[in-house]
Amino acid sequence: MVPQELRQYIDLLNERGALVRVSRRVDWKYEIGTLTRKAKAPLLFETIVDYPEASVFTNGLSSRDCFALCLGLDPRRTNWGDLVRRVRRGRVPIKPTPSKLSAVLRERRGSGVDLYALPTPWWHRADAKRYIGTWHINITRDPVTGIENAGVYRMKVLDEKHTTVSVSPKSHLAQHVKEAERRGEPLAMAVAVGVAEPVVIAAAAALNRGENELAFAGGLMGRPLEVQNGDLCDLPVPSNAEVYMEGELLLNTRVSDGPYMDYAGIPNVNPHAHVYRVGRLAWRKDVIFRGTSVGEPGGEDHLLFALLAAANLADFHGSVVRKIIQNFLLRLRLFRLLQATGVFSQRLRGKVPAKK
Repeated sequence: MVPQELRQYIDLLNERGALVRVSRRVDWKYEIGTLTRKAKAPLLFETIVDYPEASVFTNGLSSRDCFALCLGLDPRRTNWGDLVRRVRRGRVPIKPTPSKLSAVLRERRGSGVDLYALPTPWWHRADAKRYIGTWHINITRDPVTGIENAGVYRMKVLDEKHTTVSVSPKSHLAQHVKEAERRGEPLAMAVAVGVAEPVVIAAAAALNRGENELAFAGGLMGRPLEVQNGDLCDLPVPSNAEVYMEGELLLNTRVSDGPYMDYAGIPNVNPHAHVYRVGRLAWRKDVIFRGTSVGEPGGEDHLLFALLAAANLADFHGSVVRKIIQNFLLRLRLFRLLQATGVFSQRLRGKVPAKK
């Protein structure tokens, strides 16, 4: 059976002996990220400096066996090809179903919102700040079609109530913002951190505009994804997420985001990131924050994109040639070469200095 929420998946990993529980005290600044990059197994950090009532979970999809478990397959009888076929079958959508939230939430609104209430790690010394959005979903509604879109867009904490949102100009979210700005209308956005892993897989997939990633998540899970509409945004969010954010993207506002470590294993900068203002922040009691530290060859971000590439669902929104090369390398899981192409591409665009 496919785990329907993150906590069920963590319990399943624990039962299988695949979870590494880090009970000693660890620092959210650098230490969690360093340990995450060194490990090749799921990690649950249970005692965090400054956050005695919270945990952090990383590396949840750090192996083929992890992908099998989160998709309801038997790791002993599942190879990489089986995973690819499972993802392809998930393209038959199953619409989300409304449900009520059962978890006990702590909540802050308006002037009371404080993003530092969450145990967001400072993942890498090369990062400018703490990144709250690394393994999560961003949900917006297409102003033209009215169809919801879920994606995974990197988010840096700017202050207690604001984050960056880094998007490619060709992404669906960028198109939503462009249309909202043309109309002069606010663009609401909900964010969910700590969702079931198939939901992140679906949100990271390069679906066509108009396809609903939440319905794709249902296809991957073999049953409708349970959602609830947010109080402020009226957007569907997974009912069993660990953290909810609701707010709006500030129109005609751009800031520089970075540096941050990216998939190529080098710091990157987005000079045209959007700004997200959080109007409501809610989290579960004894919250388990989900995130990841990217940049290591073969890390869970690489494995996720390798699976999506094999299913023809990966797109870094670059040139056609770059897409062909990256998908080829991902399908073969040649992650160091993938990183080399990323470094070369960024240097061509003048985003990183060449080594002396």
